[in-house]
Amino acid sequence: MEYTITQREYRAEVQAIAECLKVEEHDDITDALHEIIDGHQWIIYTWKAKHVMLWTDNEDAAAEVGCAFSSEMNHSEYTTRAAFYAMFQDVVDRLD
Repeated sequence: MEYTITQREYRAEVQAIAECLKVEEHDDITDALHEIIDGHQWIIYTWKAKHVMLWTDNEDAAAEVGCAFSSEMNHSEYTTRAAFYAMFQDVVDRLD
C-alpha cells in the first residue's frame, strides 16, 4: 500500500525546506533549492509527485517558466517535471 501525502504534510514540508534555506548559508539559494527539490522523494516517485500536484498552489509553474512538455514524454516524466516546478515555486513563495 502506498503512502498518501496529506495537504498538511505537504505544506509542512514546503515550509521546512524554506526555513532550512533561510538559516543555512548558500552561495546561490536558487541552486541549493534546485538540488533539494530535484532529489526529493516526493518528486522522484511518480505516485508522490501526483500528490505534490494535488496540494500545490502552483500547478502551472512549469508552464509559467517556459518548461517544454513533449508529446513523447511518458506520464511519469510529465508528472515528475510538473511537480518539480510546482514544489520549487511553493518554496520560493515562502521565502519571500
